[in-house]
Amino acid sequence: ITAGILFILFAKAIRSKTVKPRMDVPIFSVNDTVLVVAVLECLLLGALLLFITQIPLAQRLFLSLFLLSLGVDFLDTLIYWAEPLKARWLSDHLYTFYVLKPLGLMAAPALYLYLKSMLFSDFNWCQRRLLHFAPALLITLLLPFYLLVRDEGFFARARYDYEVLFHDLPFQLYLFVKYGLYFTYGLISYRLLATYHRHLEQGYSNLKSVDPWWLRLLVIGFLVIWSLYLTIYLSHLL
Repeated sequence: ITAGILFILFAKAIRSKTVKPRMDVPIFSVNDTVLVVAVLECLLLGALLLFITQIPLAQRLFLSLFLLSLGVDFLDTLIYWAEPLKARWLSDHLYTFYVLKPLGLMAAPALYLYLKSMLFSDFNWCQRRLLHFAPALLITLLLPFYLLVRDEGFFARARYDYEVLFHDLPFQLYLFVKYGLYFTYGLISYRLLATYHRHLEQGYSNLKSVDPWWLRLLVIGFLVIWSLYLTIYLSHLL
């Protein structure tokens, strides 16, 4: 339904631009439209999950955090690459393109913890599990210093020229941490599924009765996607 409404609005915007040009009507590309749909779907589902009390609290929180983090990461991508959006609403905002970046780092550990809470009945929340989100917290703490040490001219150039931003050393470290986290947590999530199958065959008592085919699809799908992210990043870097 969301996708249908957005594509109707998209078609209507193109028609209005063709019939009567208006400079204040942003025209999104197909890629931008797909990102808008992804943002709305992830944020909507992530918010709704918080109110589904039939799902155990830990699973609900981790899955919601995973979806919300993905939605924010898609939104961060959208506001940088959607040229009409930048030109119409963000032309005077230099720092908007950075404030959402730490939240995107929470998706991979949230997926891993959701998977663990799904498969093992003895899973319990403890403070040491917060260490999985330490990279996101570290980037959040370092972000104000990064924004302060760079002059406005750098941010003005980086807003429209990605190569300026890409070759900035602190931003490179952020990308390395982000894609490294994605790939690493994708691997350990896949390993966790393999451990579950091995324990299931050996009759461990701490396992939940879960049909894991859709979990395999979820984990393998994101592992493939995150591997592509890392490969594309390294190719661009080299």
